[in-house]
Amino acid sequence: MRVLFLAAPYKRNMIEEMTKFFTRQIDFEIYSPPAKKYDSTLIGLKNLIVREEIVREIHNFGPDVVYSDHATFACQAKFVSPSIPLILHLRGDWWT
Repeated sequence: MRVLFLAAPYKRNMIEEMTKFFTRQIDFEIYSPPAKKYDSTLIGLKNLIVREEIVREIHNFGPDVVYSDHATFACQAKFVSPSIPLILHLRGDWWT
């Protein structure tokens, strides 16, 4: 199984720690935009740059599943490849 993680820069360490417990049968890659390209809203040019990078990651890696902890990344991944299952892990009170 191939899993692509789309993670906010400040959550990358948590994802890396989680992957230490994976079996060898799970091939994974973590995409996290550099902090200078990232802001929580991802509006305008930064959004386009990150979207292009996500498209490239999906096409190059060919994941079976995409896991995202960021709603914007998840939406972009779903537009690029609607047939790939998406796991969206949201935390916090932002949605209420």
